[in-house]
Amino acid sequence: MSRMPAADEKMIRDALKEHGTVTPTGIQVSGNFFGDLNAKLNEGQRTLSDLIGDMAAHAKQERERKEAEAKTNDGS
Repeated sequence: MSRMPAADEKMIRDALKEHGTVTPTGIQVSGNFFGDLNAKLNEGQRTLSDLIGDMAAHAKQERERKEAEAKTNDGS
């Protein structure tokens, strides 16, 4: 089994230091732990919102292109 990249391991350790509390049974993390860690791990990654926005922009451009093409063909 391969090791986790050092940068990711450091990010997780830092998040545990920030949000974790050592208890007699293990480590307890705050409610923000997983959300914050997920956000840090996904920094710079495209989100679903980004993809939907790109799809909408592409659909709009395609519709405008077809409308312009139809006007050109009607004018011939």
